[in-house]
Amino acid sequence: MERIKNIYEVTQRLTGMIDPIGETEADAVRLINLHQTIDLTYQLINDIVGVAENRTSLQGSMKTAGLKADNFLKALKEQLEYY
Repeated sequence: MERIKNIYEVTQRLTGMIDPIGETEADAVRLINLHQTIDLTYQLINDIVGVAENRTSLQGSMKTAGLKADNFLKALKEQLEYY
């Protein structure tokens, strides 16, 4: 879990803050950061979708990864439907 926390923190530093604060110049930068964060998130989810395609694989390790990815996508879908 510590590794994930570190990756998250590094990613935030690289992409920058995304929450608008009501200051025009700062919010313009944060909007660009938001676009980059969305693009990165889309690419990562697309990678996970690719792994989820292995959920029916006959090879055990591929199936395990595929099922893990599939479960994540189902949970994400549920979370987004709630939103």
